Amino acid sequence: MPRRLLAPLLSFAVILAAAVAPATPWLRDALLERLRAPLAAAGWTVAWEASAGNAWRGVTLDGVTVAGPDATATLEHLEVGWFLPGLATGAVPIDVRASGLDADVALPAGAGGATAVPDLRALLDPGALPAAARRLRLRDVAVRDASVAVGGAPYALPDLRLADLEMQDTGARLTATATLVGPDGPDDAGRLTATVA
Repeated sequence: MPRRLLAPLLSFAVILAAAVAPATPWLRDALLERLRAPLAAAGWTVAWEASAGNAWRGVTLDGVTVAGPDATATLEHLEVGWFLPGLATGAVPIDVRASGLDADVALPAGAGGATAVPDLRALLDPGALPAAARRLRLRDVAVRDASVAVGGAPYALPDLRLADLEMQDTGARLTATATLVGPDGPDDAGRLTATVA
């Protein structure tokens, strides 16, 4: 083979490998394992029965179990979509779809035995996120058929089921719409919409 063909062929092979590798199951599984490691270091375990998807566009997990400090959850189906080439523009849009959520959360006791309510401002502060996570932009969230039991609350919570939740981030504002179903079933349902600018 002439030497002048070797460089273009090697370049083509590298470009082809870079384009095809993110679509392979072994790379998807390696990325999922890499995401699981920092969660485990923080005291959270995450397991799933099946996975599908690729690193370019997103991943689907079935039979998800999450357990951590004061919380456990199961999800029948979780779909997280993204557009990886968005890194070139500075932000990767994220879409999340979940169904069949069943969670138990125990609010931790604070000083004097009172329930410690987490500071949501600290949780949502972009400056507290690692630099790589700041490039992620949550675009849409949809949750269907969710049940969350909260223990240790300083007040009585009614038995409610989240039939659906939709969140959309337009950049200028975040809009959330939810349907809550009470203990009497669909006849005891209400719709809630909130917008944050």
